[in-house]
Amino acid sequence: MAMNTPTTNFLTEVPNQQDIVSITAEQRYFLDRLARLTKKSTLMSRYLVPTDRRMRLLSHAIFTTYGDCQTVGAGGLAKIILEHYCLTKSGKRD
Repeated sequence: MAMNTPTTNFLTEVPNQQDIVSITAEQRYFLDRLARLTKKSTLMSRYLVPTDRRMRLLSHAIFTTYGDCQTVGAGGLAKIILEHYCLTKSGKRD
Protein backbone atom coordinates (compact mmCIF):
# COMPACT_ATOMS: atom_id res chain seq x y z
CA MET A 1 0.00 0.00 0.00
CA ALA A 2 1.49 3.32 -1.07
CA MET A 3 1.42 6.15 1.44
CA ASN A 4 0.82 9.61 0.06
CA THR A 5 2.98 12.32 1.54
CA PRO A 6 0.81 14.93 3.27
CA THR A 7 1.33 18.57 2.42
CA THR A 8 1.57 19.55 6.10
CA ASN A 9 4.91 19.08 7.81
CA PHE A 10 4.31 18.22 11.46
CA LEU A 11 7.84 19.36 12.30
CA THR A 12 6.67 22.96 12.06
CA GLU A 13 4.03 22.19 14.72
CA VAL A 14 6.60 21.01 17.30
CA PRO A 15 7.81 23.94 19.42
CA ASN A 16 10.89 22.14 20.81
CA GLN A 17 12.88 20.76 17.89
CA GLN A 18 15.10 18.79 20.31
CA ASP A 19 12.22 16.34 20.85
CA ILE A 20 12.73 15.09 17.30
CA VAL A 21 15.63 12.67 17.25
CA SER A 22 14.89 10.10 14.59
CA ILE A 23 11.53 8.92 13.40
CA THR A 24 10.53 6.20 10.98
CA ALA A 25 8.55 6.79 7.81
CA GLU A 26 5.52 5.18 9.44
CA GLN A 27 5.74 7.47 12.48
CA ARG A 28 6.14 10.49 10.23
CA TYR A 29 3.08 9.48 8.21
CA PHE A 30 0.84 9.33 11.29
CA LEU A 31 2.32 12.49 12.84
CA ASP A 32 1.82 14.40 9.59
CA ARG A 33 -1.75 13.11 9.42
CA LEU A 34 -2.41 14.20 13.01
CA ALA A 35 -1.00 17.68 12.35
CA ARG A 36 -3.06 18.01 9.15
CA LEU A 37 -6.28 16.91 10.87
CA THR A 38 -5.80 19.22 13.85
CA LYS A 39 -5.10 22.17 11.54
CA LYS A 40 -8.21 21.34 9.52
CA SER A 41 -10.28 21.09 12.68
CA THR A 42 -9.08 24.50 13.83
CA LEU A 43 -10.04 26.06 10.51
CA MET A 44 -13.41 24.29 10.31
CA SER A 45 -14.32 25.23 13.90
CA ARG A 46 -14.63 28.83 12.71
CA TYR A 47 -17.59 27.85 10.54
CA LEU A 48 -19.13 24.76 12.11
CA VAL A 49 -20.58 24.05 15.53
CA PRO A 50 -18.98 21.20 17.52
CA THR A 51 -22.08 19.03 17.11
CA ASP A 52 -21.97 19.21 13.31
CA ARG A 53 -21.36 15.76 11.87
CA ARG A 54 -18.28 16.98 9.98
CA MET A 55 -16.69 18.28 13.19
CA ARG A 56 -17.55 15.04 14.98
CA LEU A 57 -15.95 13.10 12.14
CA LEU A 58 -12.80 15.24 12.36
CA SER A 59 -12.67 14.75 16.13
CA HIS A 60 -12.96 10.99 15.70
CA ALA A 61 -10.22 11.01 13.04
CA ILE A 62 -7.94 12.99 15.37
CA PHE A 63 -8.64 10.56 18.23
CA THR A 64 -7.93 7.45 16.17
CA THR A 65 -4.83 8.96 14.54
CA TYR A 66 -3.49 9.83 18.01
CA GLY A 67 -4.00 6.18 18.92
CA ASP A 68 -2.12 5.16 15.78
CA CYS A 69 0.75 7.47 16.76
CA GLN A 70 0.93 5.80 20.17
CA THR A 71 0.87 2.36 18.55
CA VAL A 72 3.86 3.15 16.31
CA GLY A 73 5.82 4.67 19.20
CA ALA A 74 5.34 8.37 18.47
CA GLY A 75 3.00 9.18 21.35
CA GLY A 76 5.27 11.86 22.81
CA LEU A 77 5.42 13.88 19.60
CA ALA A 78 1.70 13.34 19.03
CA LYS A 79 1.01 14.77 22.48
CA ILE A 80 3.07 17.87 21.62
CA ILE A 81 1.06 18.34 18.42
CA LEU A 82 -2.23 18.02 20.33
CA GLU A 83 -1.07 20.45 23.04
CA HIS A 84 -0.17 22.93 20.32
CA TYR A 85 -3.60 22.36 18.74
CA CYS A 86 -5.39 22.97 22.05
CA LEU A 87 -3.48 26.21 22.61
CA THR A 88 -4.25 27.36 19.08
CA LYS A 89 -7.92 26.47 19.40
CA SER A 90 -8.28 28.29 22.73
CA GLY A 91 -6.56 31.40 21.36
CA LYS A 92 -3.77 31.36 23.93
CA ARG A 93 -1.04 30.99 21.32
CA ASP A 94 0.86 34.12 20.29
